[in-house]
Amino acid sequence: MSEKSTTRDLSAIVVRARRMFRAQACSILVHEPGSRLLVFAAMSGEGSDSLIGVKIPDTTGIAGWVLAAGEPLFLENAASDSRFAEEIAETFGYVPKRLIAMPLLLEDRVLGVLEVLDGLARARFTVRETDQLSDFAYEAARAVAQGGVAE
Repeated sequence: MSEKSTTRDLSAIVVRARRMFRAQACSILVHEPGSRLLVFAAMSGEGSDSLIGVKIPDTTGIAGWVLAAGEPLFLENAASDSRFAEEIAETFGYVPKRLIAMPLLLEDRVLGVLEVLDGLARARFTVRETDQLSDFAYEAARAVAQGGVAE
């Protein structure tokens, strides 16, 4: 699979996830372990034009935490969480209230992070919705691995 095909696949995933979770924005950040960076590889919604290709340290914010922990994170008030990198969100002109981040897991590796911003206006996800988000993250992880985007 080519990098162009991978980018197209990741873009389709964020569009579908944004629609399913009625979110303001959805993004996929891919990990570059050699440079210790997370790269915005796909985005749909608020600020989407300005983020593709932007790189941040892999220890930054919610995405950095999810990458390191390999666990999903659901926040009802992202700005009140000490892990949230508000200065980065402000740089791009969109500060989400609710944030759900899911690791892109493949076997025992975390290849990146899928984030859903300001989706579903209720405090809890159902088991079915969590499974659906996990399915999107797995699909993205497979696309990243097959496309050779992650090291």
